[in-house]
Amino acid sequence: MILYLSDYFRYIFRSEKELELLPQELKLIEGYARIASVRYSGMVELAVDLDPELSYVRMPPLLLHNFIENAVKHGFRQGRIAADSA
Repeated sequence: MILYLSDYFRYIFRSEKELELLPQELKLIEGYARIASVRYSGMVELAVDLDPELSYVRMPPLLLHNFIENAVKHGFRQGRIAADSA
C-alpha cells in the first residue's frame, strides 16, 4: 500500500505535464485495483487488454483513475456489492 501511495503522489506532483500516456495512467489504475482488492477481500479484479496503437494516446492525468475509483467506491455498500442490495 505504501508503494502504491508513493507512486500515486509522485504521479500527481510530477513535472508540469498536462497530458499523460495511457500506459502510465493504466499503471496507476492497476496499483489502485490491487489496493481495492485487499480492502474488499479479493472482490475487485482488473483485466486490461490494450491495443498497442493506444499506447501513444495522451490524456489528462487521473481521468480514468477517477472513474475506476468511483466505480469501486460506489459499487460497494457496507461490505456488499451495490447490485445485490437493490
